[in-house]
Amino acid sequence: MTTASKWWERREGGAFLFATFTLRHRLDDSLEQNLDALTQAFRSLIMGAPWKRFAARHGIRHQIKAVEVTRGENGWHPHLHVLWFVERALSDVQRREARAWLSARWRRFVVKHGGRLPSDERGVDLRDVQHGNVVSLYLAKLQEHDRARSFKIGNEMARLDLKKGRLDSLTPFELLDFDGLDEDEREERARLWVEWVETTRGRRALTWSRGLKAAAGIEDVDDQELADDEPGDEVDVTSVAIRRRDWKRVQNDPAKLCRILELAEAGRWERISQVVPCSATRCGPESARAEAA
Repeated sequence: MTTASKWWERREGGAFLFATFTLRHRLDDSLEQNLDALTQAFRSLIMGAPWKRFAARHGIRHQIKAVEVTRGENGWHPHLHVLWFVERALSDVQRREARAWLSARWRRFVVKHGGRLPSDERGVDLRDVQHGNVVSLYLAKLQEHDRARSFKIGNEMARLDLKKGRLDSLTPFELLDFDGLDEDEREERARLWVEWVETTRGRRALTWSRGLKAAAGIEDVDDQELADDEPGDEVDVTSVAIRRRDWKRVQNDPAKLCRILELAEAGRWERISQVVPCSATRCGPESARAEAA
């Protein structure tokens, strides 16, 4: 994403708008209910002649959309971050007019698709982006530990694993932090984690508008090509084999899954067997030479 933003900045007058779309939510709302309303409302917002006229009037040429989900005391809070590539920077008056138009349209489509009516003040947030960095205090909430730093567009949109919720708001991966929780709280966190996994399975978290990657000179690479590029024949690699029946016992246990990942990242392969029965195999040039000796 940083490559695309730098490409656009090099264009004469190339600028950005950063929009956040939210809806009201309650504790008893399911994540699926709110996420469906959110994504379907945005799909409706950017369709049809009114949107085409709006995009042409404000010079919107491309977009990158990211879905973010947090969990707070008022329940699930899915929201959209949208980065628009615009031909020129908008004046303050133009930006206020654009936000008003987006807000009215957004409120109508959220209700149409079964969501709770967003407030006119908070439903749509529209900000300028300059020099490849998000100049928005709104996004500072995503990094509690350093509110003063500036953030690259790519990190804000794509690195959900780096983001931290604001105050009582937790990202899905923060739900796996069970430290200091009692048994009931752990069970609730585990239930929420499973709900998030099941609801978001198969959904795209990040979407580029058609033609943007090609225009920016970014080549799409599929998973197999990435795997082929990995230096697997040059370094030793440890693989862990877990039998299907053993995996089924832990696959819905967030605490155990988190522990397995922590041990793998630390290279403590032998300790994984204490969580789930498994066998570790080391392969690569160094292992082959050792066996030959």
